[in-house]
Amino acid sequence: MSGAMRQSRTRSNPPRIARTGGGGWGDPVERDPNAVRADVQEEFVSTRAARERYGVVLREDLSIDHAAAERARDELTSMQGKA
Repeated sequence: MSGAMRQSRTRSNPPRIARTGGGGWGDPVERDPNAVRADVQEEFVSTRAARERYGVVLREDLSIDHAAAERARDELTSMQGKA
């Protein structure tokens, strides 16, 4: 390992680990709502992100509110057309 890569670590200089997320593939609105629900259950995304990014509306018990999701997806799709 080169000297440029080495750094001593102390309490005042703890290691910093940064991870990035992937950009994804395709239009988030077209993602299978059940896959988005599974991501929420696995805590990869929040219920808020499910609604705002994917147009998937989940009830408190994490079941999909299909009517609300359809409206949310229609709204997201119309907003994309205006961008």
